[in-house]
Amino acid sequence: MPSLVISQNTVSVHLHSRHLELVNNRKADAMGDDGFEKLNVPLVDIDRVVVCGRPAITVPVLQRLMRMGIPTFFITSRGKWIGSISPDNNMNAERRIRQYELARQTAFALKVA
Repeated sequence: MPSLVISQNTVSVHLHSRHLELVNNRKADAMGDDGFEKLNVPLVDIDRVVVCGRPAITVPVLQRLMRMGIPTFFITSRGKWIGSISPDNNMNAERRIRQYELARQTAFALKVA
């Protein structure tokens, strides 16, 4: 499963057609090496996104990731878990509704117990 890990605070992420455009906003250091200036990542090549620290990510990017069923995980720059955004895609909605309906029926609940 290909993961996109965004780990630099100087990176901003924008939606550009069917790609994520990552832009490094840091000025080149004295050696002239700043890693990358701009990088395009096709959305079809991503199965999950991990965001470390505080890069700038636009709301349209997060919305597209959710629509495409790509979960996004957030951790601090020191590796502490913050949380995640996981798309539901309504795959289990009907099943959950049916489970709640059955759970309210005493006879069924006794059978399960």
